[in-house]
Amino acid sequence: MTVRGVRELVLAGEDHGDAWASRQFVLRSTVGVVPAGTLADMQHVASELVTNALRHGLRKPISVIVHLRRRRAAVTVTSQSPPDAEIPHVSEWSQVGLNGRSGRGLALVSGLSDRVDVDRWGERVTVTAHFKWKGSV
Repeated sequence: MTVRGVRELVLAGEDHGDAWASRQFVLRSTVGVVPAGTLADMQHVASELVTNALRHGLRKPISVIVHLRRRRAAVTVTSQSPPDAEIPHVSEWSQVGLNGRSGRGLALVSGLSDRVDVDRWGERVTVTAHFKWKGSV
Protein backbone atom coordinates (compact mmCIF):
# COMPACT_ATOMS: atom_id res chain seq x y z
CA MET A 1 0.00 0.00 0.00
CA THR A 2 1.33 3.43 -0.91
CA VAL A 3 0.27 6.24 1.36
CA ARG A 4 1.05 9.82 0.52
CA GLY A 5 -0.09 12.95 2.16
CA VAL A 6 0.77 16.21 3.80
CA ARG A 7 -1.18 17.77 6.65
CA GLU A 8 -0.44 21.08 8.35
CA LEU A 9 -1.35 22.64 11.68
CA VAL A 10 -0.58 26.27 12.51
CA LEU A 11 -0.26 27.01 16.22
CA ALA A 12 -0.43 30.45 17.84
CA GLY A 13 2.98 30.03 19.47
CA GLU A 14 1.73 31.46 22.73
CA ASP A 15 1.84 28.70 25.36
CA HIS A 16 2.93 25.16 26.11
CA GLY A 17 -0.54 23.87 25.23
CA ASP A 18 0.80 24.08 21.68
CA ALA A 19 3.15 21.16 22.40
CA TRP A 20 0.16 19.02 23.43
CA ALA A 21 -1.77 20.18 20.36
CA SER A 22 1.14 19.09 18.13
CA ARG A 23 1.07 15.60 19.66
CA GLN A 24 -2.67 15.31 19.05
CA PHE A 25 -2.28 16.59 15.48
CA VAL A 26 0.36 13.94 14.71
CA LEU A 27 -1.92 11.28 16.19
CA ARG A 28 -4.94 12.38 14.12
CA SER A 29 -2.79 12.60 10.97
CA THR A 30 -1.22 9.16 11.22
CA VAL A 31 -3.29 6.78 13.38
CA GLY A 32 -4.12 3.60 11.49
CA VAL A 33 -1.60 4.47 8.79
CA VAL A 34 1.74 4.55 10.60
CA PRO A 35 2.93 1.74 12.94
CA ALA A 36 2.40 2.51 16.63
CA GLY A 37 6.11 2.73 17.47
CA THR A 38 6.78 5.20 14.68
CA LEU A 39 3.67 7.18 15.65
CA ALA A 40 4.85 7.47 19.27
CA ASP A 41 8.29 8.67 18.14
CA MET A 42 6.72 11.22 15.78
CA GLN A 43 4.48 12.56 18.55
CA HIS A 44 7.36 12.92 20.96
CA VAL A 45 9.57 14.65 18.38
CA ALA A 46 6.80 17.08 17.38
CA SER A 47 6.22 17.96 21.02
CA GLU A 48 9.94 18.52 21.67
CA LEU A 49 10.40 20.68 18.58
CA VAL A 50 7.36 22.83 19.42
CA THR A 51 8.56 23.14 23.03
CA ASN A 52 11.96 24.32 21.78
CA ALA A 53 10.31 26.82 19.47
CA LEU A 54 8.28 28.19 22.38
CA ARG A 55 11.21 28.28 24.79
CA HIS A 56 13.91 29.65 22.49
CA GLY A 57 12.01 31.30 19.66
CA LEU A 58 9.94 34.38 19.08
CA ARG A 59 6.29 34.25 20.13
CA LYS A 60 4.92 33.91 16.62
CA PRO A 61 2.93 31.20 14.86
CA ILE A 62 4.50 27.75 14.68
CA SER A 63 3.76 25.41 11.79
CA VAL A 64 3.68 21.63 12.20
CA ILE A 65 3.56 19.52 9.05
CA VAL A 66 3.21 15.74 8.82
CA HIS A 67 4.47 14.10 5.63
CA LEU A 68 3.58 10.49 4.75
CA ARG A 69 5.12 8.60 1.86
CA ARG A 70 5.88 4.93 1.14
CA ARG A 71 6.63 3.56 4.59
CA ARG A 72 8.37 6.76 5.56
CA ALA A 73 7.15 9.76 7.46
CA ALA A 74 8.42 13.15 8.55
CA VAL A 75 7.49 15.89 10.97
CA THR A 76 8.45 19.45 10.07
CA VAL A 77 8.26 22.30 12.58
CA THR A 78 8.79 25.86 11.36
CA SER A 79 9.11 28.74 13.78
CA GLN A 80 10.73 32.14 14.18
CA SER A 81 13.92 32.63 16.16
CA PRO A 82 16.20 35.61 16.78
CA PRO A 83 18.71 35.65 13.89
CA ASP A 84 21.62 35.56 16.34
CA ALA A 85 20.29 32.55 18.29
CA GLU A 86 22.72 29.66 18.02
CA ILE A 87 21.43 26.28 16.90
CA PRO A 88 23.93 23.46 17.37
CA HIS A 89 24.76 21.43 14.28
CA VAL A 90 22.63 18.28 14.09
CA SER A 91 25.75 16.10 14.47
CA GLU A 92 26.16 17.57 17.98
CA TRP A 93 22.56 16.98 19.11
CA SER A 94 23.23 13.60 20.68
CA GLN A 95 25.74 15.19 23.09
CA VAL A 96 24.05 18.57 23.68
CA GLY A 97 21.89 17.66 26.65
CA LEU A 98 24.10 15.18 28.44
CA ASN A 99 25.71 17.61 30.89
CA GLY A 100 23.09 20.24 31.50
CA ARG A 101 19.48 21.16 31.94
CA SER A 102 19.18 22.49 28.39
CA GLY A 103 19.43 20.58 25.13
CA ARG A 104 18.00 17.22 26.18
CA GLY A 105 15.15 17.69 23.72
CA LEU A 106 17.59 17.98 20.82
CA ALA A 107 19.27 14.75 21.89
CA LEU A 108 15.86 13.08 22.06
CA VAL A 109 14.88 14.33 18.59
CA SER A 110 18.17 13.05 17.20
CA GLY A 111 17.77 9.68 18.89
CA LEU A 112 14.16 9.02 17.90
CA SER A 113 14.40 10.05 14.25
CA ASP A 114 16.40 8.50 11.43
CA ARG A 115 17.61 11.84 10.08
CA VAL A 116 17.15 15.50 10.96
CA ASP A 117 17.44 18.47 8.60
CA VAL A 118 17.68 22.06 9.83
CA ASP A 119 17.21 25.08 7.56
CA ARG A 120 17.52 28.69 8.62
CA TRP A 121 16.54 31.78 6.65
CA GLY A 122 16.84 34.95 8.74
CA GLU A 123 14.42 34.49 11.64
CA ARG A 124 12.77 31.44 10.11
CA VAL A 125 13.93 28.04 11.40
CA THR A 126 12.65 24.79 9.90
CA VAL A 127 13.47 21.42 11.44
CA THR A 128 12.41 18.22 9.70
CA ALA A 129 12.72 14.86 11.46
CA HIS A 130 12.51 11.83 9.17
CA PHE A 131 11.27 8.38 10.19
CA LYS A 132 11.33 4.93 8.61
CA TRP A 133 8.30 2.92 9.63
CA LYS A 134 9.02 0.45 12.43
CA GLY A 135 6.90 -2.66 12.11
CA SER A 136 3.50 -2.86 10.45
CA VAL A 137 0.20 -1.12 11.04
